[in-house]
Amino acid sequence: MSLLTRLHLSVQRLEQYLQKLTATYINNQTHFGLAIDTPSTNGRLDNGHAEQKSILDEIFSPIDYAVPKFRRSRERRMTRQFGKHQMEKYIDIKKSLIMCLECGHWHEKRTICGTCYERVKEETQEMKKELGEAMEYTPDQKEIMFVYDGEEKPTFEGKHIVEMKKPRPKWFADALLTKVKPSNN
Repeated sequence: MSLLTRLHLSVQRLEQYLQKLTATYINNQTHFGLAIDTPSTNGRLDNGHAEQKSILDEIFSPIDYAVPKFRRSRERRMTRQFGKHQMEKYIDIKKSLIMCLECGHWHEKRTICGTCYERVKEETQEMKKELGEAMEYTPDQKEIMFVYDGEEKPTFEGKHIVEMKKPRPKWFADALLTKVKPSNN
């Protein structure tokens, strides 16, 4: 609600309150009213009596309401609402995209490629399924080694060997199989 409308309504309420108050005091022989100084030529009816003017007419008569002078076309209206300058607020241009060297999909710098991550996730799920529930999350668990088709089965003592019934994926590097010992620095 605009300021002008609120002012208009508050003056209307004041005028109504004063009229009610005047009606109350008629019985007590006390009369009062709003005096508005207007030129004598204005506001006359044909029979010579002055027409009753509201206080609101006097307050709001010199005010010109903000009305557009020309029609705004649909094209201009839509440009204002959805133009380039409005859309730039919501567009986040990514300048840190790089191409994955393994699969060729794009991802942000310092993040894992989503496609490669999905492949590793699927392979991990298959490995967990082959491992079975007997070996999951036990504290006395042995070291586990996964052997794929076409690989020779190692004979390590104290290791639990799980055989996968498919060839090793090409992206699964052999360097992942070697255990790295921490250096004492």
